[in-house]
Amino acid sequence: MKKIIFLGITALIAGTCFAQFSKGDKLIEASFGDLSYRKHPLKSNEGSGGKSFSIALNLKAGYFISPKIVVGSKINTFFYTERYSSVNANNIKISEGGNTQLNLTVLPFVRYYFKQNNKSRFFGELAAGIYTQPSYKFKNKTYDGTTGALVSTTTQDRYKNNYAVVIPSVGWNYFITTNTALHLIIGYTFEKFKTPSYEYTTTYENGRPSTSQQVP
Repeated sequence: MKKIIFLGITALIAGTCFAQFSKGDKLIEASFGDLSYRKHPLKSNEGSGGKSFSIALNLKAGYFISPKIVVGSKINTFFYTERYSSVNANNIKISEGGNTQLNLTVLPFVRYYFKQNNKSRFFGELAAGIYTQPSYKFKNKTYDGTTGALVSTTTQDRYKNNYAVVIPSVGWNYFITTNTALHLIIGYTFEKFKTPSYEYTTTYENGRPSTSQQVP
């Protein structure tokens, strides 16, 4: 279970004024969250360091089947990249690597708007769908702790990770123009997690044959 918070823009394709919705109106939303950048400098003498960056971008489209109920679908995307390295007590690099991943979640949803004032509306929303990782790249290099020579390189050849998710949430729209609103959404992600399957290969520099391992 994971808490989620997103802030973004809502666009209403409608002929009504501010928060007065009608059947047949359309809703388009874009939002972002999980934005972070971290940097840990590499320290000499048995230390490690690295940097990482992440961001989530979400797009949503819906249709009002009544003045209070919207049905539609959304796509949540999450991008993460990381680089790292480490040295031993003699300040010789012994490892370096990183990984980059792109996660997608496709979610049909239903939203219910509660009655509020002219420019502000609260809502509850329920979404359920499939999580997948269409891209995952991993590489790690190890070095000899005495000479600093490259010993081996491990790469991810295949990675599969799909499972079901359910996201109940509550939110708020504040209309800044007739058809444009800021929105804030807070919710939880419930996951029916499955152990991912993957395969990686290690290539050695000293003439040893490469090894490959598949899990599970």
